[in-house]
Amino acid sequence: MEPNPAGADASLHVHGRVFVKVISSGLVSKALGAVLQLASIPLAIRHLGADGYGLYSLFIALFILQSPAQVFGGPNLTSLLSGTRLDHKNSDVIRTSLTLTFYVSVIGAVGASLFTFLSPSFAGSVRSSVQEHLLGLLMFALSLVMRAECNSFIRIETAALQAHRSYLYNGLGNALAAAMLLLFPFYPRIWFLITITCLVQTLPLYFYSLRELRSNYRIREGAVQMEICKTLFFGGSIYLIFEFSSNLPRELLKFILDSKSGAADLAIYSALMSISLLIRNSATLIFGPMIPAIKQALEQHQGAWIRRAYLITVLLSATPLIVAVFPDALISRGSSLLFGHGLLVNRWHVISGAYFLASLLIKYWGAYFLIGMHERRFLLVTSVTSLAAFGVAAFAFTGWGATNAFIMLATVDMIFFNLPATFKILRTP
Repeated sequence: MEPNPAGADASLHVHGRVFVKVISSGLVSKALGAVLQLASIPLAIRHLGADGYGLYSLFIALFILQSPAQVFGGPNLTSLLSGTRLDHKNSDVIRTSLTLTFYVSVIGAVGASLFTFLSPSFAGSVRSSVQEHLLGLLMFALSLVMRAECNSFIRIETAALQAHRSYLYNGLGNALAAAMLLLFPFYPRIWFLITITCLVQTLPLYFYSLRELRSNYRIREGAVQMEICKTLFFGGSIYLIFEFSSNLPRELLKFILDSKSGAADLAIYSALMSISLLIRNSATLIFGPMIPAIKQALEQHQGAWIRRAYLITVLLSATPLIVAVFPDALISRGSSLLFGHGLLVNRWHVISGAYFLASLLIKYWGAYFLIGMHERRFLLVTSVTSLAAFGVAAFAFTGWGATNAFIMLATVDMIFFNLPATFKILRTP
């Protein structure tokens, strides 16, 4: 028999058990996702070359156009639904969120598809018929829309403390996508294969979400309401600004590196960035479920719990810096395994990338803690300040390589977002 805690600590005990369930199920999903992404890097470099891989990374940068859909379905939705019973009484909130997420994601998907179709560099790299090109873009657009809907559904299940189910279906999609990667060496039209893979990866979680929304959350009974739209938009817009302050700088640096430093340096930056984002996305196993826990801890006046939890997560985020002590031989061997012989990654590339990864993890931890603490205004101010500081630094960006790009991004985040957020969280009463 498990202990049955009473009083104010009971809810936090429940959250502790939920963390175990979410993390254990999410490990399956994220492990398969890691295999997928890590396997795709050497395969793509081998078959596309450094120039082609750099172009591919610019193509993937278009996923940033999906971000506006998170206005109505991001962490703010989890915060709004946390502590309530998700039944027909909340169907209006769920219906409003998913409907508006759908329309915004369609606009982003159309924009991304038009950009790739009209861009001479992208169109010339496809090396396929116009019909196949259009079909590939259609698959890419569908995957963007479905992924946006799935992300909103995960936020809903996180509020209901049931996100472990979503992660299991997401893991199944990753397994299917990883299986498709086996076709890389045998399928000459790699761009079409990539777009199909993006779609297949989303299908299991998407169909699971449709079933749950109709049976468990009674989405058919809900209606779109303007007041709910305003509430979602206000909180979601602040988080969206934070996302753009994090995503836009690193994607813009790809275009700067492409024009200033060349395709080889862009390929190094893109490969290391892919690994950083893979680790950050894996950390979302804990980011999301922390919001309900922080919200309840704040309501129970347990600021000490919040401060202790944040300090632990910051220490864990700093662990990537241990790569600085790796011998050059290990770094060289690791880069050969990950990237083949197409990219020459040295110690300073790895150290700067690890510094960036540490700052990225701390930044997202701080953002989710601020959301759980309802510090939206503080999140807005620090995000805008960080983005403005990046703009000033990027204005002086001439001929920098991948190493300086990582150092500049991480330093801007550390000074203008991470340190202010840390002081704010540690002063929680």
